[in-house]
Amino acid sequence: MRWWTPRCSARHGTASLAALGVTLAIYSPATATVAGAMRGVMPFVAAKDDDPDGLLPVVRDRMWLGASTGLLGALAVGAVPLIGQASGVPHATLAQLGVLPALLACSVLVAAIGNSAT
Repeated sequence: MRWWTPRCSARHGTASLAALGVTLAIYSPATATVAGAMRGVMPFVAAKDDDPDGLLPVVRDRMWLGASTGLLGALAVGAVPLIGQASGVPHATLAQLGVLPALLACSVLVAAIGNSAT
């Protein structure tokens, strides 16, 4: 007996793929904003490389920047159903979203806090 059967071939309809596209249209810029904000702090970290006491405020501010940009990005990704409804995305597409926006919103926030810590 085969371990794979054609019935579980993970085929999706156009509405679910469109829902993924709508969500990724918000998720991608949100993660790019978080990454850009974290990269923008690196010159300040490098300038305080030899001064641990001077580095502490920079790291603290970086954590706040990461948390705030991550939270804003997570709110934007979590609001994909509202943004889609306001921008004219068909209801059939929005009905296929499920928990994807919430999961990706959590992903943005966790990535932002993780990036700010490293």
